[in-house]
Amino acid sequence: MTRPKRALATRKHLILIFSLLLIVLTAFIVVHFHFIHQVSRREIVNVGIIIEDSSVGAYNDLVGFIDTLPMFTKYDFYLKYDAAKDVYSNSTWIAFLISKGKIIPTLGWTQLHDYAWRRSLVDEVFEKHKNATGSYPRGFADFQSDTYIANYARQTYNITFIGMQIFEQWMIDWMTSLGNWQCPYYARENNVLLPSEKGKGIVMLPHLTWDWICRNTKNHQWSSHPEGLYIVLNNENEMLDYLKSLCRKTVENMEPFGFFVTMFENVCSHAYNNYYRSWYEWLLSQDFDYMTCDEIADYLNENFDETPTYTIEYTPPEITGETSSIEWFFNKDYRIARLSSNYICSFIDYTNNQSYDQYLSNVGSINTSSSPSKTNCIWYSAHYTIDDWRGAPNASQETVKEGQFFDKNLQDFPSLQGED
Repeated sequence: MTRPKRALATRKHLILIFSLLLIVLTAFIVVHFHFIHQVSRREIVNVGIIIEDSSVGAYNDLVGFIDTLPMFTKYDFYLKYDAAKDVYSNSTWIAFLISKGKIIPTLGWTQLHDYAWRRSLVDEVFEKHKNATGSYPRGFADFQSDTYIANYARQTYNITFIGMQIFEQWMIDWMTSLGNWQCPYYARENNVLLPSEKGKGIVMLPHLTWDWICRNTKNHQWSSHPEGLYIVLNNENEMLDYLKSLCRKTVENMEPFGFFVTMFENVCSHAYNNYYRSWYEWLLSQDFDYMTCDEIADYLNENFDETPTYTIEYTPPEITGETSSIEWFFNKDYRIARLSSNYICSFIDYTNNQSYDQYLSNVGSINTSSSPSKTNCIWYSAHYTIDDWRGAPNASQETVKEGQFFDKNLQDFPSLQGED
């Protein structure tokens, strides 16, 4: 072989070796980053029990229920202050609750009172909590999230979270809270329902995980609340299967991390029965990242300088009867939902949303002997650009803002809306 031919063969071998090394290196990088993502991505689950009955019988029922479940010390116990405040003066209750998790004082209907009353209530609750547990709570829960109280508690007690926010509630229990989100986000100072325009803030957390589509298209009882499923299903085995599916589909398909919440009131008709026990037993036996509310707030503050950008593609369990799936996009600027038909059914532009919590400057009033209406409920909703669930029974049917078809990347919709 002549020298030029030998040199040519050497170059071919080098090119081949280099190409193989490049392929191997590329494969390694892909596998490495996939592995890193899988390891670092969290599947956060929050498990709670709401305490409304503080009797001896209620205590014994709770202890008996928890003692039959896998060992677990990250329950959030939501203590309804108006119904069960005497728990704070009962050392037996307190000792058991703090041995199994965190106590979260839970308020409600505070918008019906003036500002001095609201401040006084927060001070009273936080002092009772400190006297009973040794420290102030790092947050509280509130079914009807009150921005005035949120700001006062933040400034006075440096709270990090507020729990029990209701997702997309429409005139149920004399309250309406449309336009929020059911995963952790940083709240605005003028309306905790909305994400902060920039930076951090109080971390808002939901009461439950509602079905990402059936909550609007079928019935708001489609959720992670075990009692609510008695309204939409007749068989406890089907209820249990639905809960497992909702949990799995949510934590596995959501980015940048999975997030799921479940809880029930200790006064529910079926509380602590075998179905409840099977649900909690299954949930606590999984390999999830179990966190209490304060731990979730810490996680968000340690990893996100502003409200995370969330995405989820969700296909509801067959048992719901819903044939459409849905895709959601949420960040500090927008919330968008698209059905599998490529129909945008919900769109909120938070950057152009001047909705402020009216109870920052007003005292509310409701008449529970009359049906809820826009003038007879606690109302602090966002403004919609599109709100069109196509005649769904639980959507905000007062004024339907028509949707449109859009088949491009969902996150691009705000800049391309109106195009075919």
